[in-house]
Amino acid sequence: MTTLVFCNQEAGSFESCTEQMGSISEYLHEMTGDESVIVETDKVTEEQLLAADRAIAMGGDGTVGRVLAKLARAPKRIPIGIIPAGTGNLFADCLGLKTENKEEMLELALDTIKNGRLLPIDLGEANGVPFALDVAVGPIAMAVTTPGKSEKGAHGMFSYVRPLMKAMFERPYKFRIVADGKTVECNASAIFVTNPQELGIGQRADASSLQDGKLNLIILDPQNLDEYVGIAMRFGAWFLGSAETDNVPYKMFDVSTVTIEALHELSTPQLIASALPVPQEAAAPVDEDDKQPTTMLDGDEFGTTPVTVSVLPAAVDIYVPRATAT
Repeated sequence: MTTLVFCNQEAGSFESCTEQMGSISEYLHEMTGDESVIVETDKVTEEQLLAADRAIAMGGDGTVGRVLAKLARAPKRIPIGIIPAGTGNLFADCLGLKTENKEEMLELALDTIKNGRLLPIDLGEANGVPFALDVAVGPIAMAVTTPGKSEKGAHGMFSYVRPLMKAMFERPYKFRIVADGKTVECNASAIFVTNPQELGIGQRADASSLQDGKLNLIILDPQNLDEYVGIAMRFGAWFLGSAETDNVPYKMFDVSTVTIEALHELSTPQLIASALPVPQEAAAPVDEDDKQPTTMLDGDEFGTTPVTVSVLPAAVDIYVPRATAT
């Protein structure tokens, strides 16, 4: 069999895995019997995709998301394995690809590719671009895109703390949301549309939430310091310890299709406005391209609003451990 291995050979994750494996190609051949070809997502050819029997995405959530997006549009359906090797590996966690000892992760991932089972997994699609985890807009959401590779490599998930703190003092937006034909307008510091259920703010997600044919619309509008701290604590608990928490400080809805449009910024950061005796007023309407808020897709800057998001049911087939709950 021929396996395409998608990775960034200049990234730290590639160097780390190479140190463990000696040679990726040789190690894969020893573990699975496959002949492997190492490729990058934006350079793989249609001929390589047609010749492949399966594929492996090696990296963190951003890399995995880009690979799944590419393979969802491939000329044929290719079974996919994942080797979690990034700062954030939340998508792999949902699939049961996690261990207490990081040094055992590579062995688990390759054993899953050899002996696991295939599950059809949903993806999302934002303005025509598939995604694995989420698409989002607003100051809190964009904090995820701030840390660079070197900072994430040095500080891991702690590299997100400073951007999240800074986001507390940025102005929220008023949005118009059209979800499955219903229209609402609301203020928010972040709006997420996620593929895994309740991703990222202290709640559990597993493979079942990646097979339900639905996305999750999450609206964050913290009103005071206590609520910001609550979000930060839940965010940290989930990322650092996969802990579940109660009293989730946001609104969540199941959706199949949603369009998010920014109407205008509010005049004052919410954390400051909560201490003022008068209601917030609108700043200038958002009607020019350079004023449209930036969106985030799978941890990277993506584009601007408006953004239309829909679910792609059973878009890809992924190897998971046999014990993974569905």
